Amino acid sequence: ECYNAMHSTKNTMLYAANVKEAFTKKKIREIGFAIEDDLNCGKGSVEILDSINRSLVNLEDFEEKKGTLLSEYIPEFVRDLEEAAENGTEIRGLTTGWPDLDDSMKGANSGDLIIIAGRPSMGKSIALENALSHAALTEKRPVINFSLEMSVSEMMNRIVANRGDVNLSDVKSGRIAHDDLAFASMTNVVQHIKES
Repeated sequence: ECYNAMHSTKNTMLYAANVKEAFTKKKIREIGFAIEDDLNCGKGSVEILDSINRSLVNLEDFEEKKGTLLSEYIPEFVRDLEEAAENGTEIRGLTTGWPDLDDSMKGANSGDLIIIAGRPSMGKSIALENALSHAALTEKRPVINFSLEMSVSEMMNRIVANRGDVNLSDVKSGRIAHDDLAFASMTNVVQHIKES
C-alpha cells in the first residue's frame, strides 16, 4: 500500500511517516503479546506493569527521534574536512597504534561499529586491549572496556606486561620484583596509567 502511493519524490515524507506509523503499530502489538505472555506465565502485576511501562517509554523515545536531512549535515561535513586539511593527517579518528590498520580505517570515528572477530584464543581481547591502552596512554583519550571474560586484575597484568615489554608470567608470579630493569619498566607503566 505504501509503495503504491509513492509515485515520485514528492511523496517521500508521507511514505516515511507511513512506514514509521506501521512500525509503531507493530511495536504496540508486540507489547500486547508480551503482556499476554507475562499474564500466562504467572508473573506478578507489579512486574508486568513495570515491564509495560519500560516498553512504552522505549517506544515513546523512539517516536520522539527525528531523521536528519543530508543537507543539514553539510556544515558539519565541511568543518570536519577543513579540520582534517588543517591537521595535515589522513587519519581523522582515534588511532589504534597499528599504522597499517589506522591507514586502512582512517582511525576509529564517532558512530563507527568496529567488530573484532576470530576463533577462540586468536588474540581478539589482547588486540582490543592494545588499541584501548594506546588510545588512553598515548593519545590521552578516555576509554572504557567492558569484559565478560577478564577481571580487572587480569587486564591490568596484561596492559602492564605489554606496555612495559615484560613477561606476563613474571608480572603474575611476582618474579618481576627481583629484576630491577623489568621492575623499573613496570613502575613507569603504572605511573603512566595513573597520570592518564
